[in-house]
Amino acid sequence: MGLAVPVCAFAAVKHKPVVTAVRPTAGPRSGGNSVTIAGRNFRRSGKCLVKKVMFGSRRATHVHVKRATSITVTVPAGTGTVNVRVTTLAGTSARVSADKYTYVAPAAKYIVTSSSYAPVAGTAVTISAQLASASNSPVHGSGAEVTWSTTGSGGSFSSATSTTNAGGIARVTFTTSASVGTSYAVTALDGSSLTGTSPTITTADKALEVEYNDTPVRAYSLAELEAITPFAGNAGFRKITGTIIGPEAVTGVKVTRLVADALGTPLADAESVDVASVPPFSPYSMNFSYDRLVNLAGFTMYDATTKNPVANSSLTGPLAAVLVYSDPGGLVMPLASGPLRLMVADATSENVVMSPSSDSVYQVNQLNVIDPRPVAHSRGGRSGSAPESSSEPVRRLR
Repeated sequence: MGLAVPVCAFAAVKHKPVVTAVRPTAGPRSGGNSVTIAGRNFRRSGKCLVKKVMFGSRRATHVHVKRATSITVTVPAGTGTVNVRVTTLAGTSARVSADKYTYVAPAAKYIVTSSSYAPVAGTAVTISAQLASASNSPVHGSGAEVTWSTTGSGGSFSSATSTTNAGGIARVTFTTSASVGTSYAVTALDGSSLTGTSPTITTADKALEVEYNDTPVRAYSLAELEAITPFAGNAGFRKITGTIIGPEAVTGVKVTRLVADALGTPLADAESVDVASVPPFSPYSMNFSYDRLVNLAGFTMYDATTKNPVANSSLTGPLAAVLVYSDPGGLVMPLASGPLRLMVADATSENVVMSPSSDSVYQVNQLNVIDPRPVAHSRGGRSGSAPESSSEPVRRLR
């Protein structure tokens, strides 16, 4: 066991110590936990060279120099993010990004979320467990082992356990059963008895329903949406605060193409589209006019680097209002945002994003085409139409 103040048989040394890693990278403000410091020039010819280890301005205790490349210490109390520096007779290690250590509020639980609260049955869902304080603030710290369990039947995890990364997040892939309507509650539990359970995940048979004047016309599974000609490009948005999110490589289906596929004819001039989230998502709806969806009128685009507006006419390739279903980077479709999200995507991968962020509708699972024109003849050319009515707006087929 090391001593509170290390006593080493110092030898003449030429090389200053170097710190290359600190594991874990975070811990409680009260200190007292053990940390391993990796690097070099800590021992020579079997003799300890270390005089002291400092966490910012505070000295670590119980310093044990295991080998020339590794030290274990007991962390002193502290706050904020500090540099961990090792001092030998040759000098003190330089401040580097790899020697950072962050003092955090103690973890009290996990906040468990999923990439979709209503996944299509038989598909994979990403589950994330974030270490958090009692007040729900994120707690950073790698190395905590999480064991996964679920109340539902028929599902399977890609791994029985996961380990938190430096951000205090552990992830696992969970594949639901093929049975529609099966509900799951995924629980994360670690050896220190920290626990957390996800909101209920209920499998669905469809990812999106398209309606016409509030009458269901067609429902799509995620696979059926992916079978429609895709639109690939970059997408992101600018918050009203000026913060830029993205752009990120995305793939989805153009809203206008989806409407034409569902209804059998293109969107008509007088028609608009309600893009909505309905239960199990939080209810939200936004109406987009024909001019916005077809001509992108009213969508302001911004350069992601300069944050200055960019005229749509100055861009070299097409923009499109897209229901995004793939975002490999996870930036514009964060966890728990649902399987679909409305974005304005740029097919030429220009460095542009849309604004305002309120136009970037997330958790989309319903489209409703609205035609305000009273038409006295029946709909035709599509399945699922409502009975004929002389007072109900009916889509004019072209």
